[in-house]
This record gives sequence, C-alpha cells and structure tokens, in this order.
Amino acid sequence: MSLNCLPNELVVEIGLFLEPRSLASLIQSAKRYAWLLTPRLYDFYLQRTYCYGLDQVKLWSSPYVVKYFQGHPSNVSHMYNYGTLLHQFAEAGNLCLLNILLSRGAHVNAKAESFVTPLHLAASEGHVDVAQALIDAGADINARDENNETPLYNAISEKRRDMIPCLINSGANIFAGQPLPFEDAIYDNMPEFSTLLIQAIKSAGPDIDTLNEEDCTMLHVAAKAGCVTTVQLLLDNNADPFRTTPSGCTALHLACQRGHTQVAKLLLNAMRHAGHDAFAQDTLGYTPLLSAVESCTAPLVQLLIDYGDSISASGEYALQLVNWRKIQVHVLSLLLRHKLPAVLYEVIQTRFRTEAEHMMYQGFPTQPQLLFLERALQMVKSHETTINLSASRGTGPTILHYLCKLAFKSNEIHELLCAFFKADADVDICDPRGDTPIHMILKASNRYKNLKLVHLMIDSSNDINKLKEDRSSYLHWAAMSGHPRTVQLLLDRMDGSTIVSVNNRGETALHMAAKAANHAAVQQLLTSHINVNAQDIDGKTAMHVVAGLAGASTAHLLVEGGADMTAIDGFGNPPVHYAVGYENAEMVDFFIGAGAAVHEGCFLCTDCLSQKPAK
Repeated sequence: MSLNCLPNELVVEIGLFLEPRSLASLIQSAKRYAWLLTPRLYDFYLQRTYCYGLDQVKLWSSPYVVKYFQGHPSNVSHMYNYGTLLHQFAEAGNLCLLNILLSRGAHVNAKAESFVTPLHLAASEGHVDVAQALIDAGADINARDENNETPLYNAISEKRRDMIPCLINSGANIFAGQPLPFEDAIYDNMPEFSTLLIQAIKSAGPDIDTLNEEDCTMLHVAAKAGCVTTVQLLLDNNADPFRTTPSGCTALHLACQRGHTQVAKLLLNAMRHAGHDAFAQDTLGYTPLLSAVESCTAPLVQLLIDYGDSISASGEYALQLVNWRKIQVHVLSLLLRHKLPAVLYEVIQTRFRTEAEHMMYQGFPTQPQLLFLERALQMVKSHETTINLSASRGTGPTILHYLCKLAFKSNEIHELLCAFFKADADVDICDPRGDTPIHMILKASNRYKNLKLVHLMIDSSNDINKLKEDRSSYLHWAAMSGHPRTVQLLLDRMDGSTIVSVNNRGETALHMAAKAANHAAVQQLLTSHINVNAQDIDGKTAMHVVAGLAGASTAHLLVEGGADMTAIDGFGNPPVHYAVGYENAEMVDFFIGAGAAVHEGCFLCTDCLSQKPAK
C-alpha cells in the first residue's frame, strides 16, 4: 500500500512517531512527504496542538518550513493554547524561525499562561543564542511571571551556567523578583557566579548591603546557606558583617544557626578586624555561641569559645528557650570548661542523671559521656554546683556501682571514678544486693590493677567495718583478689572484731585467701591474730581448703601459724582427704612428709597413700 492512498493529515501524524533518521528515510522513499507539507497542513498542525506545544520544533529547518513561516500565519502574535509561536520557538531553541517571526513583528514580550514571556522559556532551557536575539529585539529582561520569577531566576534555578552571565551582562537586575536571583544562586551552590552578581550590583549602583524583601542582605543569605566562597567575596567587597536582620541576627548568628563553621570563621575574622562586638545578642537574647550550641556543632562551639564568646553572655530568656535535652553531650562538655549562668546548673544536674542512666543502659560509656561526667564532677568539687552522685536507675545500682564493675576495662573509667571520689561521692552506699562500690571494685579488680583507685575508695569510706547481709567484710573480698597493699590497708583501718569476723558460712578472711590461693594474703592474715583453725559451717579449716586448692608453700605458712593438719571437719575428713580427692599430688606429699597422711576407714585415701613411699 502506498502513502499516496493515505489522507494527508494521517501522513503528517505518522511523522510524529518517527525519529529524524527514520523520517528522512520515509521522505526519501515516499517522494511525497515534503510535498505534502503545504500551508494548509501547517495551519491544521498549529490549530490542533495543545498545551504541550509543537513536537520536533527544534528540527524544523527545511526550506518548506522557512517559506511557510515567512508568510504564515497572518497574525504572528496569535495566542494558541501553548502561547504564541514565539514562545514555542524560544522554548525549542529554534533561532531561525524565531528570527523570522521577530522580523515580521511578533510581540517579543507576549505573556502566555502564567505570564511567562519567550525570554523566560529561553532562559529556563539555556538557549543563549535565542535569549540574546530576544534581548536585542527589546525583550524585558526583568519580566516577572505569576510567581514573581524573572528570566535570570529561571536560568539559575535550572542551573543554566552559560545563560546566567549572558543575562547579567545584558543588564538583568539581580534584585528583581522574589525569590531574588542571587539568593537562588547561593542556595543552589553556584559560587562561580558570585563575582558576576557582585559586579552587577556595583555596576547598577545599589549598595552591596541592599536588603531583599525579608530585610536580609546578600551576606545574610550567603552565611545562612553556608556558601564560603560567596561570603569571602562579599566581605572582600566591603559587605557589612554587623548588619542585622529585623530579628537582630547578624550574618554570624545565621551561620551559627546552621552550623557553618568555616563561614563563621570568616565572619569572626572580619568582625574582629573591624574592632566591634561580634557576640551581641539578637532580639531573643541569643548570642552566636548559643545558636551554635542549639545547632549541636561542636567544632563551631569550640571556635566561638576560642574567639571569646561565652554562654553567660546570652540572655536568660534565650537560655530557657533552648531544649537542652536535645543538645549533644560532647557540646555540653565544651561549655563546662567555663563559668555557666545560674540557669544552666539545673540543666547540668538533670543531664548528669540522664547520661549516667544511658551509660548503664548502653553497657559501656562513650568517650563524650565520660568527658561530660568528669567535667561535671570537677564543678561539684569546686562547689559550682551540686549533683546527686548516688542517683540510681529505679531501684537498681548507682552509677558508681556500675562504673566500679567496669573499672578493669579502661583507664578513662579509672579517671572518672577518681573524679567521683574527689567530689565526695558516697562509697558506702548499698545497692539492692547490699554491695557497696568498694565491694564492686574489689570484685572486678585483680591483685595488681586498680590499686590506686581501690586505696582512694578505702580512704573515702566512712564505714570501713561495714558488713554485708551475708556478714562478709571488705577484708573477705580483698583476701580473695586484693593486692597485698590493699589487704594491709584494710588490716590497718579495720577494727579487730571485723578482721576476725566470719560470714554466714562461718568463713574468715583466711578461708577466702586460701580459696583463692592468695599466698601473700594468707601470710598477712596470719599476723593479725586471726584464728588459723577456725571452722566454717562445714567444719572446714583453712588447711582443709588449702589441701585441695593450693600448694605446699601456703600450707607451710598455715602450719607455722599453728594450723592443725589432722583436724576433722563436719564430714569426718582430715585435710589430707581433700588433697587426695582433688589429686593435689604436691599436698599429698606434704602431708606424708609431715606425718599427717592418715585417714582411717577411707578406702580412697588408704589406696592412694599405700602407693606412696613413706618419707
């Protein structure tokens, strides 16, 4: 079937669905397509196109189309559904057809729907040659659409980087419209146009501190957006860093509100050079530092403190407006280095409890938490504030108990605990199980770690003779794992009755030292007049315990201290029975050598000892 058999309108429609190359092939093969494009068909085409405009207009360059538009339509400014033809050619970037219409007197500033001019469309699409032709023909370069947007604003919004200098150099007003074009360039992070914008201001005559409709200068906008390059250019061109908004904010306030550290540094240097106060309050009483605190930007907070800003310079009302619960703990830590206004002491007290609870919940403290708590404790020590150092999470252990339990994990926790005790924290407070922080540190420590900390806690105790519900003393716990100096410190500080006390199992501290095979503690306890033959509720003496768990050197100490090697416990067993039962060959040999290897009626002992030669 030939194209000649199809209605002309259908043939035209077929072309809409073809790529240019396919369309060219169709024209070549049909020998009819170009001939069909008669003025009547173009008229039909224009009338049936709706708001989306004409397809493929950019490609319209054949002699047929040029000839058509040189004489058609008769009204070159006729408003179609999509605007005038000039709008369509400007948007498509068809300079040839646009120039034809301009030469025929087309209205260069015609406004289509939304009050868009052809120049708006050319600027949005980045057709520099078309925009220049429209400007040369008298287009209003500062025309505004229904959104109050200018062609320059559209070019910036669409990031048409070649179009922007074209419009500025042609006289576009960067203060025309709303939003302002220069604001959009800043917010869209196009600092390469800052120089052009500034030059445009200086050429047009307005002050570089000209205000927008919100009474903000370019410096305010650039600082708020964090555009470092633009801020530097504006300052180099004498922008006033002390100019304030209606709310009393300088550019420094605005940069601090958004946490822009580099911008703040530029402004601080400029303001310091000018010799005026950079840290004035805004109308609410916010200083730049308080704004930075609220933005939770620690480097910026530190920068402002280094430059001399103080949280105390903020207004009391502003301090009350801040939601301190949301301020990150590492930011608060920076503030604690300096004198605080009275209103913040309650904040610190509350936050101290909160962070302590978080530490217990997390399972391990973070570095910022440790730093904050340590600095808060320094304030307590210097009597700047008071904090309940015995606060607990519900009915559970206090933060002191928790930290003592973790003391072996890091030196940072050691330092924090030392800060607690230097701030007069109560080391004798009990948790629900009856453990004090001293109990916890003794449990968590070994004989050689935390020594300084343990001694500090013992020195801080007001009840060194305290007994737990199970009747055990601090000496019981130190005998198991304590360093000899810790044991000796307790022996020097405790009452004699506490030293020889027994727990609810009848065990003395000597029993505990024997269980842990703590040779040094056994030796120290034997010099304290403790009963070497004291029996627990099972009738076992320290020698019974040593026989199964320790070595001969510890047994020798007990013997020298008067231990009975043949004492019978509540089960009818002498110490040698446990040496045999635990297969402690060293102790079996010890008892044989001492003549104490007798356990009549015990087949286990008789069998084992009969195989050993007498010594």
